[in-house]
Amino acid sequence: MFVPGTGGTFGGVFASIVGLPTLTPGLQWETTGLLGFGRITVVNYVSTPSFNPASGGYVGGQTVTISSDPGSTIHYTIDGSTPNAFSPAGLSPITGIPVPADSIVTLQAFASKSGQASSPVAEAIYHTVTTASWNLNGGGVWSDALNWLNEVSPNASGAPVAFTLPQTQHIQLAMERQCLGHRAGS
Repeated sequence: MFVPGTGGTFGGVFASIVGLPTLTPGLQWETTGLLGFGRITVVNYVSTPSFNPASGGYVGGQTVTISSDPGSTIHYTIDGSTPNAFSPAGLSPITGIPVPADSIVTLQAFASKSGQASSPVAEAIYHTVTTASWNLNGGGVWSDALNWLNEVSPNASGAPVAFTLPQTQHIQLAMERQCLGHRAGS
């Protein structure tokens, strides 16, 4: 479902993709670029792996799943190095890859499958913290990652938050449809 936005743009999500024509053997629809770039392409390789949750900053440790085509083998690394045929591997989807709190982890992965070329390497960088830290002596927008130390903003109800700088002035933190007030010294 898509809804009109400003400037001739549309926003929304795809519940499913139907109606694409059948391709000849060895070719397939690559849809991983649809969400980020609005693009579907025909490829002759295994689908580029995707990561869930997506690359980004998070409060608390995360557990990552890497997915590609059913029946494909995913080769991955957790240290930012480029994976190869000797890297850890498993059938898609690979679940339970831990990203501990207070860490920066770079996952890279590619998928392979008999009869098709291997996918391009995909990368996801996770930056996790135990407590999100506001990094301004003043107001700002709560959801703007640049206002937070290490660019990790809290995105869940009840997430712990610290104010790292002494607040010497009255500040207002703008939230979606809410505003939190804080007076210096309180």
